[in-house]
Amino acid sequence: MIDGHDIERYPDSESAAQEIEGYDANDLTYLGADGTVYVATVEGPEWGSVTLRPTSDNRLDDLVRLLRAEAEHRGVSLPIRTTDEPEAIWDVVLVAQGELSA
Repeated sequence: MIDGHDIERYPDSESAAQEIEGYDANDLTYLGADGTVYVATVEGPEWGSVTLRPTSDNRLDDLVRLLRAEAEHRGVSLPIRTTDEPEAIWDVVLVAQGELSA
């Protein structure tokens, strides 16, 4: 959790919009794949369009820690050589679960 909001990885504003609409909220904070914190805000009515704005806050260390914890939770052992790059960690998880080819 960051500032009381769920942390998720969203590649684009459309994905963030789907999550916001699911929570029926006006705005949420997301941690991007590069560690940048984004604020996604619904513009207008409840199901209006969503604006995704990057902030100057970068929490890459938090993201790496959370991804490593998620790998452990899923029973995936990360190889020693796995770097602290979010994409590298997540790719290992996806390969282990058969969702991505090696």
